Parts: sequence; C-alpha cells; structure tokens
Amino acid sequence: MNGNSGNDGILRVKKLTLNARLPSRGSKLAAGYDLYSAYDYSIPPRGTLLQLIEEIYLMQNEIARLKNLLKSNHESIETKEESKKRKLFDHSKYRQRHIALKFLYLGWNYDGLVVQENTNNTVEDYIFDALQKTQLIQNRQTCNYNRCGRTDKGVSAFNQVISLTVRSKQLLIDIQDHNHQDGKFLDASEELDYVSILNNVLPQPIRIIGWAPVKSEFNARFDCMTRTYRYYFPDANLDLNAMHEACKYLEGEHDFRNLCKIDPKKVIINFKRKVLNASIQKTSLVNSDICYFQIEATAFLWHQIRFIMAVLFLIGRRLEKPEIMGHLLDIEKQPRRPQFSMASGLPLVLFDTKFPSDIIAQWYTSDNIEKISSSLYGEWVEMATRSAMIEAMLESLRSFPKSIQPLNLHQTTVKRIFGNQSRNYCSLLNRPVCAPINENSNKQ
Repeated sequence: MNGNSGNDGILRVKKLTLNARLPSRGSKLAAGYDLYSAYDYSIPPRGTLLQLIEEIYLMQNEIARLKNLLKSNHESIETKEESKKRKLFDHSKYRQRHIALKFLYLGWNYDGLVVQENTNNTVEDYIFDALQKTQLIQNRQTCNYNRCGRTDKGVSAFNQVISLTVRSKQLLIDIQDHNHQDGKFLDASEELDYVSILNNVLPQPIRIIGWAPVKSEFNARFDCMTRTYRYYFPDANLDLNAMHEACKYLEGEHDFRNLCKIDPKKVIINFKRKVLNASIQKTSLVNSDICYFQIEATAFLWHQIRFIMAVLFLIGRRLEKPEIMGHLLDIEKQPRRPQFSMASGLPLVLFDTKFPSDIIAQWYTSDNIEKISSSLYGEWVEMATRSAMIEAMLESLRSFPKSIQPLNLHQTTVKRIFGNQSRNYCSLLNRPVCAPINENSNKQ
C-alpha cells in the first residue's frame, strides 16, 4: 500500500503473489521506492467512505486467502528426510480394504467437520493429516471417503462415522503366494490397529473409538438408518413441560422449511423429514440442572435443530405456546418462515448413529476405550475445576453489601444462552416473514 507524494492523492495497492520475497537491505524496495511497479488497485481520492471500506474488506479477504494458501504450501513442503521416507514407502505392495471409522470430537475449537477452502482448522483436516502421516492412505482424493453426518463450527460429535479405503497389513505378494482365491481379508485381530495408530497422531479433542470391516460399496452417509442429536442447556427456570409438549409436534413426517436455513447454493425441493422421537430430558448427573433436547430422525436439514431449539426456548420462556410448533409445521397456514435467529451451535452434539447389524456387525477397539476414557476424564477435570472457580467467584459477589444491586442470575443466563428478552416481545406469527423458497434459491 503506497500513498503518492504528488497532488493526485491516489491510494495505490500492490497485491503480493505467493512468490513475493522480502527486499534486500538497502534496496529501493526496502526504502519504499517501489512506485515503478504495477498496482493492482487504485482508490480515487474522491471515492466515498463506503468504497474505501469495501476495498479494505476485499484486501482483508485476499490477505486471509493468501495466508491460508501459504500455510497449505508450507505444510506440503517436506524435509528431505520425510520426502525420502515417503518415496521409500510403496502403497502398491499392500492390499487395500474398505473400513468404517467411528470417532468423537469436541468441536468447540474447530471450524466444523468438513474440509473448507478458507481454513485448515476443521476436524477432517486433522483426520486426513493423520491418515497420510501414518501412510494409511495416499491422498484424500483416492480413498473413497464418505461421512455420516455434517456438523458445523462449534458442534461436537460422540459417534461420528466415516467410511474410506485404507492400507491393510496384508501384502499383495502373500495373497499371490498362498493362492488366496477367496479374497478374504485379515481378521480384525491380525489387522493393523487403526484406532491406536491414528490416536497417536491426532489432537486430544479428536479420538477414534473403533473401526469395522465393511463391504466396498458401504457408504457412511447413505447406509446410516438414523441419526440422534442432543442439545444441552441449563434449566434456568424454563417451562420444561411446555417444551416437552411442543416436541411431540415434531414427531412423524413433516415439512420443516420453516425450521431450517435455506442454502442458496443448493436447490432443495423436498423439505420433508421423518422424526422418530423428540423429547426434553434432564441429565442423570448429580446436583446438576442441565437438561437436553434429544431428537432422532432419518435425516436433517441445514441448521434444523438450532432453529427448533430457538422456538423451544421461546416456549420455555413462556413467550410462545407449545402449539406454535405445530403451526410452523403447517405450510398451508404458514408458507413462509417468520424472521427469528437460530440457537447457538456450541451445545449441539451428534449423539448417535445407527447402521444395520448385517452391514456393521461389530466395532473393534482393542484396549483403546480405557485410554479414551482417561483422556476425556482429564478434559472433564479441567472443565470442572474452571466451573468450580467461577462458582466460587459468584459466591464471593453475593457477599457484597446489600446497597449494591442484587444479581439477577436468571436474567443474565437468559440473555447469554437464549438471547435478549425484549420488553415488547413480538410473537412469531406477527413478525415479518422470509422470502419464498424459490426467491432464496435464485440468490446465488
């Protein structure tokens, strides 16, 4: 970025390339004399403030993209020793087999499950890195990869499942020498310990629970029968009975277009989903006021659960009646969704996934469950300690003189977890509605 010393006052911006390097000491570039180089952007002096802000925004996006690209290139540059090891490892000597992997992750610090262009901090990024580092796959493009359920930024999973083709312990030459015409793979007890191998290189919040041998046509997404999600929240004086009553409207097959986010990049014509059960329950934890919403269905729409939770919280706060859920599911009475924000994704968990027993008969874990439990317990101890410290701080604040305004913890919780409660609440049925589905789809 360079300001011209002349009278034109034009702000000129030079876009750096990936091959850009720092100038040597004493050079014209080091002294700032780079006016002879070409400019990629020119911002007129009489441009409006909004134009300038727009240019800055575009520059920031370009910088973020280049940083991410540089990071990717840096990670792909291996040392000579690592490169030599990779060249020495010959995947063609080993048999390939299709497997399913079950794993959990605490998604709070990740940018979602799925690989994205603008970040390397997704769960799949770390999983693919681990798979390649351990030589279980050559690359993500050729491993026949599929995922069961997609989770967004901040969302966790207790039983996520993926399917992919990996390297077996079995050498191809062994099959040829023994004339194995039946094509049988090694038993799980003789195969590579995929769980331990991957957990040794994955970050602690991501843990492989088990693996299962599957047929080559198995697909983690399409062979999944049902998916169960949980959404955790504090009681906070909510009307849990009314929330549970509203859950019953969700069960069965309904059109959920008023309880999801429309993705403008996708053309969706079927918004019907079948919910097997939905309920509000309290956790079994001792001395805990934490509850959860549990929903099991064959499939879900984008942000469907978070929009459902937003409505349930309004019902729990006695701002809406349970019947509002049924009204939103009746697209003849309510063809367009009222405008309201969805709930936070942080408390959302992909709790369980179910597959036919004839497709996945057993998950093999070896002795890793104990190690995973120990790791999770360590996480719990740290979180519980922090919680105890905050609780002690709250107790100390209660000891302040009565002249100080009393703490309204319920109101504070409501604002932070469920959103601000307006004094003049506008019911959902009286709010402006979103654009029709076809208009949303055209905004691409």
